[in-house]
Amino acid sequence: FTVNRWVPSGFESYVQLCLPAHQFTGESWEPVRLSQVAEARGHTLDEYSSYRSLTPHSDSRAILPGDYAEPMEGNTTPVMMQAVSDALLAHSHRDAECIVAVWFGFGSTEVMALERGGCARISGMGQQEHYILSASLRAVLSKWVDLTHEPQTQYEGGTRIPQAVWPVSREWFFAVPFDWQSTFFAGPKELTDKLMSDDRLEAYPVALDADYRCK
Repeated sequence: FTVNRWVPSGFESYVQLCLPAHQFTGESWEPVRLSQVAEARGHTLDEYSSYRSLTPHSDSRAILPGDYAEPMEGNTTPVMMQAVSDALLAHSHRDAECIVAVWFGFGSTEVMALERGGCARISGMGQQEHYILSASLRAVLSKWVDLTHEPQTQYEGGTRIPQAVWPVSREWFFAVPFDWQSTFFAGPKELTDKLMSDDRLEAYPVALDADYRCK
């Protein structure tokens, strides 16, 4: 599958917003940037790179200091969400109406409540079916930033945040695939350039046809 599985075509620019990987120090796992993993493995990052293209899976039965663990799928960090929130609120009106997509397969209390409430469900987004909600940009981002600060397991975090958000104006699209270790943003070049220049983020241009199937 390609990036186009998670993000629609038709936008001026596309970027990959990288989630941190983790490196074992011998005592604990510490977050590291994708660029550090690439350098350690002798790779150069480009618009077709992903974590899985840089390093093999570590043997969980024999973890050694220096080994890497992949980023947490379907999650965002507090720093990432604050940076994305700042960029979007500077670009779009805070009361802009947004569509929020939540994957139907999570068994969390929140998702089960959507089903019981008869929330609209759509298919065709590349990640099976999603419940669809509507809220202002300000409300979506405020809730999302708050969720990233709450203590939770990896699984709990992934089940409580959207898999995609976009304004009804369709000027940008932010995807957090539940089954991948990066997030993706599509929109005008002015906005993607702003994200890539933010030191709080590790962001790179990404090709819409980048093939992320496991080799």
